[in-house]
Amino acid sequence: MAESPANSAADETRRVGRGALLLTITKFWFLATSYVIVSGLASIFGGDIEGVADFGKYRTVTTLASIINAFVVVGTQQAVSRFVGRDPERGDGVRRAAYRLQAILGGGIFVLLNLIAPVLAEDVYESPELTTPLRFASLITLFSAFYAVFMGYLNGRKLFGRQAL
Repeated sequence: MAESPANSAADETRRVGRGALLLTITKFWFLATSYVIVSGLASIFGGDIEGVADFGKYRTVTTLASIINAFVVVGTQQAVSRFVGRDPERGDGVRRAAYRLQAILGGGIFVLLNLIAPVLAEDVYESPELTTPLRFASLITLFSAFYAVFMGYLNGRKLFGRQAL
């Protein structure tokens, strides 16, 4: 017996609703663990002048990485999700094209940030010891570029459980 369109739509609505709930729980988990990490690092660095300065340097680097990642991740994830969701049959092709694009974009930002890290550290932040942390932050940007494609693909395929995991 064929399933009626109303039942099919209701099943789809339930599935999407469960997926949205899982993704919301995941976001709350991310926020909570981020808070614990930041609070814990503040304690690890210590309350003396040197510890506060070290924590400030950490925040400087992570803030720069967050801004770059917002540029690389958000648009990519939404675009991949949209195109995969609109035409699931072409989803694998969209994913491959997005990986190529991110190799160029994320890879380019990775190389650029590595090259200009000494200039940023010395001339912008007036803290030459930030060169190495800035270079490590460029790795986060590179991995985030590919992560965005993967998350967008899962979202477009409505594989919310896997995406949340």
